[in-house]
Amino acid sequence: MLINKPLLKLLLAAAMSLATVVSYADDAVPGAGDMTDEERHALREERRAQRENMSEEERQAAREERRAKWESMSDEERQAAREQRAAHKQQRREAMRQRWEGMSDEERQAAREQMHERRGHKGKGKDRRGPPPGAASDEA
Repeated sequence: MLINKPLLKLLLAAAMSLATVVSYADDAVPGAGDMTDEERHALREERRAQRENMSEEERQAAREERRAKWESMSDEERQAAREQRAAHKQQRREAMRQRWEGMSDEERQAAREQMHERRGHKGKGKDRRGPPPGAASDEA
């Protein structure tokens, strides 16, 4: 059976988008607008830790629950969820941009390093990938 790669990519992107929107709606907390950035961050970290500690069966059950919740929503509710997510994303980006523009060069460099540590970067460029295939090693 031939797999149409562009179609497969489209389907995967749609599935990820759906999971993100529904997951975002699940993370919504009543009164979250009254929370400080630190409180929101702590809540996100707590929920992330919960997800990481789930078994594969629990993750699958959660995905199915979110999918069922999404499918039970009307078109208007789905659109409202998408619009809410887009609005929140724009707000977060704008706040991030303002924080970045208010930083000194040293603060920006420290923020870059912190992000690299958080994302697990070991270094830059070729250092992460190791030597090219067939390259002589120093151990010989």
